[in-house]
Amino acid sequence: MYLACINSIILQLKAMYAIGILTNESIWEEKLSGFSRDSNFHISGSFSEASPELLPTNGVFMDSDVIWIPAPGPGYIESAIQAVKLSRHVLFGFPVSKFPDQACLLVELARESRVQVQVGHHEHYNPAYRSMSKLVQQPQFIDLHHHLGPCGDDYGHALFHSLLSDIDMIISLVPDGLKKTQSHFTHIREDTPPVINVRLEFHNGTIANLSLDPFTPDRSLNIAVFQRENILRVDLQGGTATIEIFSRPGISGPGSLANIWPLNGFPALEVDENDPEFITGECLSFLHNLRNNLSPISSLEQGCEALKITRGIFGKIPITTG
Repeated sequence: MYLACINSIILQLKAMYAIGILTNESIWEEKLSGFSRDSNFHISGSFSEASPELLPTNGVFMDSDVIWIPAPGPGYIESAIQAVKLSRHVLFGFPVSKFPDQACLLVELARESRVQVQVGHHEHYNPAYRSMSKLVQQPQFIDLHHHLGPCGDDYGHALFHSLLSDIDMIISLVPDGLKKTQSHFTHIREDTPPVINVRLEFHNGTIANLSLDPFTPDRSLNIAVFQRENILRVDLQGGTATIEIFSRPGISGPGSLANIWPLNGFPALEVDENDPEFITGECLSFLHNLRNNLSPISSLEQGCEALKITRGIFGKIPITTG
């Protein structure tokens, strides 16, 4: 009995993660501390270290198993690289498009150090998207339409970020590697952003079409996943997801429609990806998956794969921002 109690304590200690927050803002520790009392983690503290080489001398860093970087700042990516080298799990609260030059290097370092790194591709945490993605089993065709709305003069960054996040979502829905990529762009005028269309073919036969439209005024992002016996649809802007089921063979036309999100007649919730509580929720998800030996919902490795595809497409598109 005594030995069993000791083993139980050891297991609990192994599951207890110490979180160090790389920030100079107090809000992140305040948000996370509200969840620490009943969870298997504790907060080592916050720190802001401009010199990555000094991290081994930082008390908060040395006491932490996980380094959370909620928002980008000077020297933070270099500090993240140093953290991974020193076998710390790292969680970013922002997407790969904020650090494209270092992303794939971090993947290799994370593999060597056997640590997990998660990025803030916030679309994966949208409740409507998550409820839909859990039902994806045998995708045959994926259709994604993204209306960006007005992009402004610096539309190159908006296009790159949107294309990267959209491709990241698509590859997360397909349990196989990419076989072929085709892309096409259309310039309405030389000094305006292009309309981009992409076709992705995967080794398991899945086909995905993606369109980026920077001219339709209203912002929207809609995904339809066609698979055997049903069609899954999600409206990320509106926060809704549905399933259309076809149970009778040989019958075309509308099937039976049911809501996936929201349920029980509740209105759709508006998701603010800049809300500190939303970003804190991503941190809690990462800690939960670490504790249960699960992969991150938005892994850096997948983000790096999407980055390589996006760069290959983007390199063919003439961007002439004024």
